[in-house]
Amino acid sequence: MIFLKKNNYIKSLIILPILISSNIKSVFAQQGIDSSLYENYHVLIKDNTETQKGLLTIHKVDGKYYFEIPEVILGKEILIATKISDVPKATEAFAVGAGSQPHDQQIIRFQKQDYSIVMKVVSYKSIADKNLPIHQAAKNSNSESVVYKFKIEAINKKTGGYVIGINDFFTSDIPMIGAFKDYEYLKLGISNVDQSRSFINWIKAFPENIEIRHTLTYRGSKLSEDNLNKIVSVTLNQSMVVLPNNPMTPRFYDERVGYFSIEHIDYGLDEQKASTVKYIQRWRLEPSDWKAFSKGDLVEPVKPILFYIDPATPLKWRPYIRRGVEAWQKSFEQIGFKNAIGIKDAPTINEDPDWSPEDIRYSVIRWMATTNRSANGPNIHDPRTGEIIEADILFGHNMMRLLRNWYFTRTAAANPKARPIKLKDEVMGKLIQIVISHEVGHTLGLLHNSIT
Repeated sequence: MIFLKKNNYIKSLIILPILISSNIKSVFAQQGIDSSLYENYHVLIKDNTETQKGLLTIHKVDGKYYFEIPEVILGKEILIATKISDVPKATEAFAVGAGSQPHDQQIIRFQKQDYSIVMKVVSYKSIADKNLPIHQAAKNSNSESVVYKFKIEAINKKTGGYVIGINDFFTSDIPMIGAFKDYEYLKLGISNVDQSRSFINWIKAFPENIEIRHTLTYRGSKLSEDNLNKIVSVTLNQSMVVLPNNPMTPRFYDERVGYFSIEHIDYGLDEQKASTVKYIQRWRLEPSDWKAFSKGDLVEPVKPILFYIDPATPLKWRPYIRRGVEAWQKSFEQIGFKNAIGIKDAPTINEDPDWSPEDIRYSVIRWMATTNRSANGPNIHDPRTGEIIEADILFGHNMMRLLRNWYFTRTAAANPKARPIKLKDEVMGKLIQIVISHEVGHTLGLLHNSIT
């Protein structure tokens, strides 16, 4: 115990808090933290703040959006997938339309760097077993690039969450979250994003994912003649979901079986060369009862494949779309699964106001209002293993004209049903059913069963 004279005691009462404050600031500085960021939290997150808690905590205050990123999320591998929500007529010649994916999904991670949070993009083009010495060399040759640097605006003292502003990120010309492919930039004469006419529409936070809807307005010199302002606005949906800590066991690609695949260079293989490996894209179907499954009994999967019918789909075609999906149930029964694939109507706004066809949790068969005569079945998959996370079927309205033409040219000589200019609904419905079944095959990872 130290005894001080009265005057010295009074001085110590004045100096001690200063020393403590100084020491705290010094400790925070060593950790790359400004202690004032804790005080800023209650200044920034006001009483009128709209807050959502989920995978990340989302704050909206005075028209600005913020991510509050917990320490546990830092370093996690997060899949970010982009879908077009609304597309103007100016791009119809180059994009399928709403629901389409302008580019492949990406893996990102958030990391703390001094007083900032950096977003890095993760690539799995070069890999090696983590237990092998060459793993570090493969990692060094496949470094993670910084996509964006966010300033830490505040820190939640209770949770330790880092608060970053995100408006600038989602209103900038960043290819990862952009609307166009490279060739579309050239054809449309796209120059840049006009931030003054770009904005975040809304953000929704869920336990497993974050959904961000934002509008980007581009300047373009080669847009349609009726576009006097030479601008094009596209509304996009960004889905962010943390990839599983225990990735699905991948299945090697075999060229004798037509599957979509992903490709890595695996430096850990004992082949005296930089060897390429391919994994197929497939759903993670796991038996709910392994004992019964092993005996050859039909069992339901832990998580079946479920499609939703887009609310925009004409009512008279929905039964045929349903049959097109359910036709695959027999195929799954051949490998031991019952009720492995299903389809249901999308919930109404009253039933689920948060439901969205762009949400990464839902696989949707979408009816596209486009003049393009096309249908396709894209998927979103884990770039590490090929696990399909979500898949959609995009059916263009004008596809019916293509089906009518095909049916006429191929069968009309011997088939009176194919001769009318407008086919009967039952005939057209069955043709739509065939296309849906075909596209379901693609969403399962299957290529065309033809020799190329």
